[in-house]
Amino acid sequence: METLDSIKAMLVFEKVVHYGSFAEAARRMGLTRAVVSYHVKRLETQLDVQLLHRNTRNISLTPAGALFYERCRLIASEAVAAKDELLSLSSNPVGTIRLTCSVNWGLKRIVPAVIAFRKQYPKIEVNLMLTDEVVNLVEEGIDLAFRGAPLQDSNLISRKIVSEPTVVVAANSMFDQSGTATTLPKTIEELAQLDWVIYTPSAATLVLEKDGLEQRIKINGPVKTNNSAARLAFTLAGQGVSKLPLWTVKSYLDNGEMIELLPDYNTKDIDIYGVYPRRLGSANPVTLLIDFIKDRLTSLDAE
Repeated sequence: METLDSIKAMLVFEKVVHYGSFAEAARRMGLTRAVVSYHVKRLETQLDVQLLHRNTRNISLTPAGALFYERCRLIASEAVAAKDELLSLSSNPVGTIRLTCSVNWGLKRIVPAVIAFRKQYPKIEVNLMLTDEVVNLVEEGIDLAFRGAPLQDSNLISRKIVSEPTVVVAANSMFDQSGTATTLPKTIEELAQLDWVIYTPSAATLVLEKDGLEQRIKINGPVKTNNSAARLAFTLAGQGVSKLPLWTVKSYLDNGEMIELLPDYNTKDIDIYGVYPRRLGSANPVTLLIDFIKDRLTSLDAE
């Protein structure tokens, strides 16, 4: 088999395994199912080994196929990285970035940054998926995710983007209505007795620090949500206390709708990381976007 034909067949085989079907691989590659099947069958004939188990419902790798797939996957990854690296060297970079982040943070922090980024790099296309769920980058074909913690996956690279300060806040109305607290909490114990808006993706424990000493309290409340925008709305409506990023509540603190509780105590910052596949290397539109967002957020927070 000619070298170029071999490489093409290996790339086709990698897509069949990655997408789990001949039909989906054909659709993604812009080929017919018959052409995809031909390349895989030709590989098996030339190598004199069966790579896939096939039935009417699905496919699975043979032991030999599993070993061969890892080599093909590396070739496919290197091909993508080589193309992206070359494009990034252009004075007018081109490419497509598929990224994901949480809904509220994305709307307020990432969308404005992407708009500014595309004004500077108009030939780079952006496909933004906003979700509060943790997305599998490999399975979903995502190039970049913004996460609230670094990942341990060796196939991913994490870069710290920004540290978001947090504060413990409540609506002023929470202390004005009958049947609720009438005085502001003066101690951690009093703070723990208040109703909280519980953000379910996080632990129901609050860590407060003062004079180098950390104290932990369990928090409880009648309202729970997995969405950060809903948590803010519930807090504004006086449904409970929340620990929120400062950028989300600063305007409400300034106009008096919200009040910071126990301001002498510090809460931990939220460190935001840009996470992307190692195959992308260090020179591509993704790292260009990461650098742009990091510089923009740092400048905004310094104002």
